[in-house]
Amino acid sequence: MFENVTGMDISENQIAEAQRGNTHTNIAYKVGGANEIPIENDQLQLITASQCFHWIELPKFYKEVQRTLVAKGVLCIFWYVVPQIVGGKKRTESRSDVETHL
Repeated sequence: MFENVTGMDISENQIAEAQRGNTHTNIAYKVGGANEIPIENDQLQLITASQCFHWIELPKFYKEVQRTLVAKGVLCIFWYVVPQIVGGKKRTESRSDVETHL
C-alpha cells in the first residue's frame, strides 16, 4: 500500500523496541515529536496520531502537518473515548479543536 513507512515517537526506548522487532526494509523509525516532525516538506501521504493527541500543542502540530503532508494527504487522529452517561443516554465528548483547524 505504501512504498515506505516511518514510525515516530518521542521515546528513544520505544523507537529502539520498534527497531528491534522490525524485519521490513521499507519501515524506518525516528525519534521526534508532533511539534517538530523530523521529515522534509511535502513528504507524507498519511499522518496518524493515536492516544497522544491531548498532549500535542495543536497550533504547532497543525503547522507541521501542513508542512509535511503532500497535497491531498490525510491526517488520521484516533483515541479512546470514555463514554459518559447523561440523562440516561450514552454520550462522548468530541475534539472540536480538530474540526476547527482542518
